[in-house]
Amino acid sequence: QITDDDLMMSHFRMLEPDPELRWAMAFEEDYILLGNKTQMTAGLGNAVTPPVATWITARCLETLGALVN
Repeated sequence: QITDDDLMMSHFRMLEPDPELRWAMAFEEDYILLGNKTQMTAGLGNAVTPPVATWITARCLETLGALVN
């Protein structure tokens, strides 16, 4: 059972947009984030990760290729 003392001893820390959130979202080391901390966090939160964008693009190209052939 969690006690009030347990809760008082717990700590919460927001992840930093650069580098922690950038890493979590699979953006490369050299990816440049612009804006203040809040804007960077929002931008990363609204982003599609590069591996997912690559996957989506490949599926779209496959589909378009199938329509052209």
